[in-house]
Amino acid sequence: MNPDHFRPGDARNIEPSANARQFATTTFDVFTALTQAGFTERQALAVIGSVLAARTPREGDK
Repeated sequence: MNPDHFRPGDARNIEPSANARQFATTTFDVFTALTQAGFTERQALAVIGSVLAARTPREGDK
């Protein structure tokens, strides 16, 4: 996913890709599962953020 596709103002003009839709659906499902398991919304978002940060390649990574 290219973060530039989500700039304010562009949202009205660009249809989300199938990959972006699937990512959003999966992320929401994980969020829902975490909150139903007893995590607060804030905790669930922190868990999701940590997972995304861990999976994001850093400069110099191969």
